[in-house]
Amino acid sequence: MTVTASGGSSLARPQLYQTVPGSTIVQAEQQDRFPQQGELRELSSYFQSGLKRLAIAETVTRNADTIVSRAANRIFVGGSPLAYIERPKVDPRDLRSAEEQRVREAKLGTVTFVESSGGGGFFSGLTAALGGAGAVRIPPGFRPINVARYGPRNMQKSLRDMSWFLRYITYAIVAGDPNILVVNVRGLREIIEKACSTPATLVALQDMRATSAGYFRNDPEAQQLVKDYFDVLIREFEAPTPSLKQRQRFADDQQGLALPQSYANAAERRTKFVIKSTLSTVEKNEAIKAAYRQVFERDISRAYSLSVSDLESKVKNGEISTKEFIRRLGKSPLYRQQFHDRFVNSRVIELAFRHFLGRGISSAEEFTRYFDLLSAKGFAALIDTLVDSQEYADYFGEETVPYLRGLGQEAQECRNWGVQQELFKYSAPFVKVPQFVTLFGEYKQPLLDQHPYGAGNDPLEIQFGAIFPSRTVNNRTNPAPFGKDTRRLLVSKGGVNNQVGSAAFQQSGTTPTKVFKLTQVATGSSSVRGKSVGNPSVRQTESTTQAVIRAAYRQVFGRDLYEGQRLSVPEIKLENGEITVREFVRQIAKSETFRKLYWNNLYVVKAVEYIHRRLLGRPTTGRAEINAYFDISAKKGFYALVDAILDSPEYIAAFGEDTVPYERYITPKGLALRSVRGLEASEKVKASLRPAFGTLERRPEVNRR
Repeated sequence: MTVTASGGSSLARPQLYQTVPGSTIVQAEQQDRFPQQGELRELSSYFQSGLKRLAIAETVTRNADTIVSRAANRIFVGGSPLAYIERPKVDPRDLRSAEEQRVREAKLGTVTFVESSGGGGFFSGLTAALGGAGAVRIPPGFRPINVARYGPRNMQKSLRDMSWFLRYITYAIVAGDPNILVVNVRGLREIIEKACSTPATLVALQDMRATSAGYFRNDPEAQQLVKDYFDVLIREFEAPTPSLKQRQRFADDQQGLALPQSYANAAERRTKFVIKSTLSTVEKNEAIKAAYRQVFERDISRAYSLSVSDLESKVKNGEISTKEFIRRLGKSPLYRQQFHDRFVNSRVIELAFRHFLGRGISSAEEFTRYFDLLSAKGFAALIDTLVDSQEYADYFGEETVPYLRGLGQEAQECRNWGVQQELFKYSAPFVKVPQFVTLFGEYKQPLLDQHPYGAGNDPLEIQFGAIFPSRTVNNRTNPAPFGKDTRRLLVSKGGVNNQVGSAAFQQSGTTPTKVFKLTQVATGSSSVRGKSVGNPSVRQTESTTQAVIRAAYRQVFGRDLYEGQRLSVPEIKLENGEITVREFVRQIAKSETFRKLYWNNLYVVKAVEYIHRRLLGRPTTGRAEINAYFDISAKKGFYALVDAILDSPEYIAAFGEDTVPYERYITPKGLALRSVRGLEASEKVKASLRPAFGTLERRPEVNRR
């Protein structure tokens, strides 16, 4: 399994870039000290330039369309690139006069660019041509791109990408740290080369740099700041894609994960301390303090006025190595008192992994192996095994002080990414519960109705398929313990048959859903049986055909449609017997109204869930089924997804050609939400109170006049 991003926790989010205040404070916090003079001056300079940075970002944002359109005019020919910029529509009433409209068009490039209010114009173009400060270096192989040949879809993507580049510039300027450019831009060269042209993109970026800097002619400092960040952007774009940072595996039961190198380069960087005989006394003292912070999670000399002076002198004099120093700290009475005597063995192992290997436990098998070791041979054997392991030697060797291997240092497992980050927090020793053991235990528990994605456990029926149901909900930090072959529990509507692949139970007389079936006759007329099982068929009239049409709309759209939204042509064909109910459902599911409701505004997993439930009458059963539909959507699009569901054997068996789809299965949570348990509970409470307080009946009102 290879993961190139976070593990999916909705609480512990990866920090992919740093702001100046954040990175400065993290460095001081990591070393357990006050900020130094140089760091304070850096913070002071950043905050003093804060208003200027915000003003720069606001100016660039306000003129984004102008900057992008001018750059596009440089690399595209044969049409107006402005028509393909994604932007909100402008209300004509906002334009006070025709003159303002003309000036706006001149700025955006829809008419000849004659003048500019600070963004450049004729003279800036002349300066660029003569090789001035705003000159654009034309790379080898550059050829203007023809708009007609390039196509509308590619034009929209290209201008969208140019807008994204500009947006990243504003993010980096406000944050005061160019790492966001490294994360988002490094490695795009190969991707854009396949869709557009690297030389053309470089020309566009240089033109955007010149135009953006032109808005700050009266402020050389701001102008230089803009150029500096654009230079970083261009340099990172030209750089080749870095290789993935692969996590080393030391056992078959652990996941081998990969992390983009750009994420690792731009993430929070922890200083690595090495104790060598050639270091000065001050440097050795700093490394020893780092060892204390790693093993004891605090600088014990500062916090408790404690130290292991004998070991300190030996490691400073080179009598013992850093590795041996760490081993003896772990075996010291102080460490045993702090992290062994106060905890159960499960938590002892978790904390020992944090302190000596810089990570959490990877799997239940790994935990079992070390738990058996601790139980059989004792605490000292656990420390020796961790410090003498091949993993410790590969990461830390003989001289390096262990450090926390968090996100950015290396990839993290998806299955326990959340608790991994929780273990890295300062308050880890105060948590008595063995978090990893609890998590591993959950993997083996019955799986009820949880969804394969996220830990929301379907709190509401409308949230099926949600990876993160809500950003404000305090979900569990671990992702749901599901494999790709896990099936979600579904309850048949009114019955107990849970064989999802079979539709035989629908005729068993247990479902209370009203079923509409249209029977075509040879003359082209039609008859309808709208029935709840056990009820007689309705009469064959024109109104009953309309009842089938209304039922189809309600099932597919979830509501009745407005008059202007109905599809008159498919309705007429259905009434005349030219198409079946299945074909009618297919046409309304492919309508623009349905597409806008259940596809355009939803991410693919959510859209698949909604469409699947509307057309097939049940939620999806697990990740394997979702992945299959996800692949169809990604490769063939929305219409192929609809066809795949309507042409599936399950649809044919359940509804055939002439039955309107209906809800066949729901989740247990959905069943609970539709029940009247609240009323039943209140009645039980009243019944329990009657013996003590008598009959709880409302007395008639008394006229007190």
